[in-house]
Amino acid sequence: MRNFKITYLTIFLFCFCGCVKTLTLDELCLKTEEDRMMTVAEWFYCGSKEGFHYFYNSQIGIGSGTYRVNENELKLTKTFPANEERDKWILLSWGSPNPSNRNKIERV
Repeated sequence: MRNFKITYLTIFLFCFCGCVKTLTLDELCLKTEEDRMMTVAEWFYCGSKEGFHYFYNSQIGIGSGTYRVNENELKLTKTFPANEERDKWILLSWGSPNPSNRNKIERV
């Protein structure tokens, strides 16, 4: 249980305490494609706040990262307030879109 709490605290700190990299939609697409080529990665939608959509990715054997994309660039059909509760995040089915499959991201 202690490890469980530490994991969520770590995710929270990375997601919402300034360690977030801002990307354009094209950069997000490229990042997900690069991740797919190099490793197995899971991407999550963490919610939206202050004009940005937040995403968290976990790469087996490499680590994790948190990214955000401006809401004006990326129109999502289902949004919710950004939060640190991973069980409320959405595991993204696109996982590894590329710029030519941009619509997959836009229909999250």
